[in-house]
Amino acid sequence: MTASLEHENNRALRWLHFSDLHVGMGDQTQLWPRFKTVFLRDLHALLQRNGTIDLVVFSGDLAYQGDAAEFERFDAIIDEIFDCIAAHQERPKLVTVPGNHDIVRPPPLAPEAVALKQFWNDAALSRVIWEADGASYRSFLQQTLSNYIDWRERAINRGLHAVPDLEGPFPGDASYTIATSTGSAGVIGLNSTWLQLGSGNYEGELHVDPRQLLSITNDSPDEWARSKHVSLLITHQPANWLKLNKPATWENDINPPGRFDVHLFGHMHQPTTASTRQGGGLSRISMQVASLFGLEWYGDSTFQRIQGYSLNEIVSRGKLRTLTSWPRRLITTTSGRAKLDRDFEQDLDETTGSFSLNYEVEREDRAAIEPGGGLPSGSPSPKLDLTTTIEFDLSVIRFDVGEKRAHRNVRRVEQETCIHSFSSEKIAWISADWGMGFDGFVASIRDKLHVPYDAVFSIDFSTFRERESFFDTLHTRINATFSQICEAISEIGPSILIFDDVDLAASHQAREIEADIEKLASAVTDYAGQAHCIIRSRRQPKSPRYRVIELRVLDEADLAVYASESEIGGSRYGKPDAASLLLRHTDGVPTRIDDALRDLEVVSLRDLLAANPDFVTAGEVVVGTPPALITSVHELQKSQERSEQRAYELLLALSALPQGEQLGRLARFLGVHPFGPVHARALLERSLIDAVGLSTVDASADNTGKALIVPRPVRDYVRASMDPAAAASTDRKALDLYFGRDWASGSISSSSTGKRVRAALCDGYEIQNASTLVLRNARRSLDGGEATEIEASIRLATAFVEALMHGSHYRAASGLCEDMVQLLQNYSGHDKELAVFNYEFARNLRMIGRIEEAIEIFESLNEDHLSKLQKQQAALGLALSYESRGDEMAAATSAQRVIAIDQHSNLALQARVIITNQMVDEFKREVELK
Repeated sequence: MTASLEHENNRALRWLHFSDLHVGMGDQTQLWPRFKTVFLRDLHALLQRNGTIDLVVFSGDLAYQGDAAEFERFDAIIDEIFDCIAAHQERPKLVTVPGNHDIVRPPPLAPEAVALKQFWNDAALSRVIWEADGASYRSFLQQTLSNYIDWRERAINRGLHAVPDLEGPFPGDASYTIATSTGSAGVIGLNSTWLQLGSGNYEGELHVDPRQLLSITNDSPDEWARSKHVSLLITHQPANWLKLNKPATWENDINPPGRFDVHLFGHMHQPTTASTRQGGGLSRISMQVASLFGLEWYGDSTFQRIQGYSLNEIVSRGKLRTLTSWPRRLITTTSGRAKLDRDFEQDLDETTGSFSLNYEVEREDRAAIEPGGGLPSGSPSPKLDLTTTIEFDLSVIRFDVGEKRAHRNVRRVEQETCIHSFSSEKIAWISADWGMGFDGFVASIRDKLHVPYDAVFSIDFSTFRERESFFDTLHTRINATFSQICEAISEIGPSILIFDDVDLAASHQAREIEADIEKLASAVTDYAGQAHCIIRSRRQPKSPRYRVIELRVLDEADLAVYASESEIGGSRYGKPDAASLLLRHTDGVPTRIDDALRDLEVVSLRDLLAANPDFVTAGEVVVGTPPALITSVHELQKSQERSEQRAYELLLALSALPQGEQLGRLARFLGVHPFGPVHARALLERSLIDAVGLSTVDASADNTGKALIVPRPVRDYVRASMDPAAAASTDRKALDLYFGRDWASGSISSSSTGKRVRAALCDGYEIQNASTLVLRNARRSLDGGEATEIEASIRLATAFVEALMHGSHYRAASGLCEDMVQLLQNYSGHDKELAVFNYEFARNLRMIGRIEEAIEIFESLNEDHLSKLQKQQAALGLALSYESRGDEMAAATSAQRVIAIDQHSNLALQARVIITNQMVDEFKREVELK
């Protein structure tokens, strides 16, 4: 161990610096494999000698031509590097900036490229690029680095790359906070390559603007630097590649002496370190690392391989600092073998293979956490100030999840994922919308973690935007600091702390909020060693560091288990037919399943239709609606903003359609004032709708392939809170949308839905929506008692069943018939309609293989209300059902009845086939069949 690492009371940051790998370079394919072996062996030995690191810096040129495939190959290489590091310690974070080879070079005559070549000659351009009117240029520059952007996003999502605190105008402009064992280190990455869009020598022609730095330090770079115990600045190109007449911009506004500990870069492939100090001022240190893979051509087209990397460390003692570097460089031995060794072209200590520089900075080294229980913005995984002696009563934030037996054996994959995340990091995100059974899921996790019933706690994070104001609010609400809460939790052993209802709706703030909250969670688990932290949000985080578990609706298999094991359920509800019916009427939403099981204590399974909120007309009370949901809906409903009023109208339209709908199809739902993406976004940001992928077979459908769907708990509340007249008007518009304006006559075959349903490949979501509209219309007309409206609703239902059967959608048709039968049984005077729907129900049951149920209904049909053709089809259906069951005698008897009704019909021919197939004499059977 080196001397610089022996000062346990000092604060240190240690990092590996790589640059210029150039994945995809022509000669790399044959030269990299051997170098990789040499490199990884050297890295392993270096870490074994010198200990753990906090960070890996890669200062550009990850790829060679910026191709997506090159970044994929870079992933494989960087993973091998991190696997080597992981053999010695926990995986550190990676921070990168793009280089000129990471750019996909635009066509030379692209208008933006031509314009940017005149950046230094066109004062208007050099000004407007930073303003709103320059968005097209910034977008163009984003496109040139789109593959780098995509790669970095993937790297962040899989936990490899550090999550930026803030991002600037160009790809790579970002600030980071890195947690170390002794405090927080800051890293600034600046894109210095955005003007290098083509080949040639750009030395002295590039630019890094102060606005790039200001945008990622909240306009206070000095304050940002003072909040870190060490601060690094990273670019790809060196400072002397910037515009020669702009030294003051770099030297005063971006990298003044004392602001940053060191400026790291690559690009030139030649390793060097310089420390300059002028006029008695503070030092400015720059470190250029060798290329990890580079070929420098010279002379008669021979090449020199300048390859290497460095390990570096900064130890801080207040304003006094020591920078130590262990530079490694590829050398060739006398035997011709290449190996990495100490870079003796630099002045190294022969024993340690390193050199050191002592310097001062303008700031005092400051602790990562402010006194008084608050956390300063930007500090990662802070050590909490727990010097207070005031005890906090944890019962104030206790979260009672109960026993929740039904949840134990459902969502097994999600449970295992959460437990695995806790075993490695003790922190996990849970994305759970309203009604998804979050508390039951926590109860199942609690059991597996052996956390006591009274050791689950919750803090409301719904108002969290930034730390200081949140801590103030928290202290006001529960009379305790965040530090006091953590201290109390640390003393009780195994526990779960929930950061509840994190609001990620504000999309422009979401990433900053996520990162800040994750740092708080890390602070909790660092201090309270037996605590597990759950961060709960209704929407999925954009760039999480920790694992995300999403709680979705239960599928039929999980629903069967849930209903069987529920305290208010039982094994009879786990049977396939019961589970299928429960799924139809609850959508698999746990809270709706609970409500249905409670209803089943007083009604039968067949009576669930009357209790299904999707089929109520409006105005019926929904119990247990979350207050946050009520607030979100009311804010839209009462808003005076026209766009928000339109968003509320879109919510009403979507709530009429349980399976959601494509925005393009709803655009003219209210006539001349169309719905648009801005209205959908307003609902999405409030978690009132979800956008789900849609695999549509309709070529004319909205090409976004997205359906907007209102989650069940939201839909239940919205429908219940609607004025009955408004609900009826909305439902009528939905019927017109699906079945055309002439639907009351039963003529739906030429409507958009009528045409699609009669085809076998109709989208399932449309069938389910249409079935709901038909049932809701029938219920409303039956409740109203108006004969004309009842007849219209029956005609529509009958026509839709016929269309479903024409398209071979027998399962959907049987479900609609079953629901219509249950509905009509609650009203007197509709014996004929009941007979017809029972007849259709039995026919569809036979087609989906529910033979015994079909036989039971066929045998009990009241044929007095059936036409001659319907009687004959019913008799044939019964004969075919008996035949499927193997009851040949009963099949022949029913077939004889088919013939008796009309011996000259095609149905009679089918009946004769049934009878003939039962003849024992093969000759007679063949003659009869002919």
